[in-house]
This record gives sequence, structure tokens and C-alpha cells, in this order.
Amino acid sequence: MILSIAGFGRTMTWSSDTDIPQGHRMDFTQAIYTVTTDVIIRVVTPAFVSKISKKVKQVYTAFEELGVRTVNLMTDVILMFP
Repeated sequence: MILSIAGFGRTMTWSSDTDIPQGHRMDFTQAIYTVTTDVIIRVVTPAFVSKISKKVKQVYTAFEELGVRTVNLMTDVILMFP
């Protein structure tokens, strides 16, 4: 994952980040995959549909998880350079 190395100084592989950390609902690899493959669902579907559709709920969860993980990665990098 080139962005993780270039942007955050972390080496990640598709198989190394399959554990779901406490407080998260999806692993990083699944979140990335879902966001990149199902972005159109997120664009055209209102949030309330996620309460009645399992697929839409998964897409909204992936976007939330990716956002949280990205903020966490950026925070870790900022804390590395006092």
C-alpha cells in the first residue's frame, strides 16, 4: 500500500492488517476494498437506507472506519515529530 508508506511512513500489506482492533467494526483492508469498489453506492444512497439494507450499511461503515483509521494514522505521524 504505497500511500501508507509515502504518506504515513508505515508498511502495510493486504494480508497484514486483517485483525479488527477493539472499538472498530471492520478491518482496514476490508474498509479500503469496500470504499474503492462501492463508492457509487455511498454517493447515490441516503444514510437512512443503511437501516434497511445490509449492503448499504456495510458501505457506510467502511467509510466511517476508513475516516477514523486515516485520522489515527495522521495523529500517530504527528506525534512522532514533536
